[in-house]
Amino acid sequence: ELMIVVAIIGILAAVAIPQYQNYVARAQLAEPISFIGGYKTALEDYIAQNGEFPQSAAAIGNIISVDNAASIASVGVTGVNPNSTAGAIEATLQTSANGMNGQIAGKKIVWTRNASGGWSCGTNAAADYAPNSCKYNASI
Repeated sequence: ELMIVVAIIGILAAVAIPQYQNYVARAQLAEPISFIGGYKTALEDYIAQNGEFPQSAAAIGNIISVDNAASIASVGVTGVNPNSTAGAIEATLQTSANGMNGQIAGKKIVWTRNASGGWSCGTNAAADYAPNSCKYNASI
């Protein structure tokens, strides 16, 4: 009887551990998506004051800081072209050596603004890990 119980626990563990890793990856990907999404307000303010999307992060000073997001290695801002209100915020996630799940380590998240003011989120992390609000895009 004890061997049967041990076998059942072993089978359950073999199924549960990979599922747990998937949940960890989803949670780790959701945090930087929402963190970077918070910069949209600051960029909208910049666009309202200057009439264009900033061409680089240097143009907006230290509005973007990843000090509070342990999952983000770097953040960049890129305008489509001068005098355009379209552009993107791109974040690169930490490596697995820094605690990220191997399935999403080093992947990118890009919030893109079109000229009419609409924002969309994309990531090159596998679609299994990306939330519905941030679509999988292999070309990122």
